[in-house]
Amino acid sequence: MIIKNIINPQRFFDASGDLDPRRFTPKDFESFLVDKRGTLKVGTLGGYRSAMKDLYRRHNLPLPPEYGEGMMTLFSGLKRLEAERDQSGDARESGKRLLTYSIYVMLCKLTLARDDGGFVHLS
Repeated sequence: MIIKNIINPQRFFDASGDLDPRRFTPKDFESFLVDKRGTLKVGTLGGYRSAMKDLYRRHNLPLPPEYGEGMMTLFSGLKRLEAERDQSGDARESGKRLLTYSIYVMLCKLTLARDDGGFVHLS
């Protein structure tokens, strides 16, 4: 997988923990999309693209040209591959996977260990 080969993904984030569009380049985003295309539907990936465009808007940065025609071509190809897979009768992935009890327990323990008041609004 491409994304797993990225060394130090924290470099893409600013001090507040938000994704920094000056550090996370269109090429990085394209690699992310290609890596995720097997597990997520094209519609979800399109949502990520919209979020990236919004991120540039919120940072008052011009949208790089790579998010234009080239990205549209990439999405056309992804949609075509998804349509071919659906048409061929291959098993369709919903994008959702079962949450096993052991993973649920692990997530609960990690959440409680954070002690950050994340669920204080529920009391």
